[in-house]
Order: sequence, then C-alpha cells, then structure tokens
Amino acid sequence: MTNIFKTQQYILNSKVWTIDETVFNSLFTCFLVVGVKSRVFLGFALLQTPIDAQIILELYQLLLQNFGPPKFIHSDQKPVYSSSLIRQFVDQHDILLSTTGEVPHTNQVVESTL
Repeated sequence: MTNIFKTQQYILNSKVWTIDETVFNSLFTCFLVVGVKSRVFLGFALLQTPIDAQIILELYQLLLQNFGPPKFIHSDQKPVYSSSLIRQFVDQHDILLSTTGEVPHTNQVVESTL
C-alpha cells in the first residue's frame, strides 16, 4: 500500500504536530496527532485502555518513519505527554515540546477536530 502523504509531502506541513485525546462513553480513548498548518490527521490510536507513554511513543515512532521528525509537538499539560519516556524520544530527535499553558482548551487545532 502506498502512503500518499509520504509521496506527496508538499501537500502538508508535518513539522508541527499537535496532540490530544478524547474518551468516548468511558469505553474508548482516541489519541490523535494533527499537522498544525494543514489540519491533516497524521495518526491516531483508538484504545480500550487509558493512554500511556508507551502507546504515544509507538505512534510517534510510526509517524517519524512516514513524515520525518517534527520541529515541535504541542499538547495540553497532561503529564503523560511529557513523561520521561517521551522526553527521551524528543531529545533524541531534536524535537521541542510545547504546551498550552494553564488552560487546556486552548489547544484549538485538535480540540476543533475531536
């Protein structure tokens, strides 16, 4: 299967990722990664368990293979988004972490897509 986004990367700006999660009916959690400029869904995970750093890391590694490393990953202040495992990954790939500050609903790119 051809990854159309990899062969036509000019259609998106995948250098800034924004991330968030939402819970559906207490049964499923959807973790979402969106390209900020294009608002294209770069990746997601639909889970029956709470999100943890290992799941986030696995999705980041897959996205890194398809799009290369971003310059920034933006999120709200949930501790799992900046856990030691995630910090080790971003440091290894020269990626900067950015957060919304004290108001989590200011992560508008992802909030508006969920």
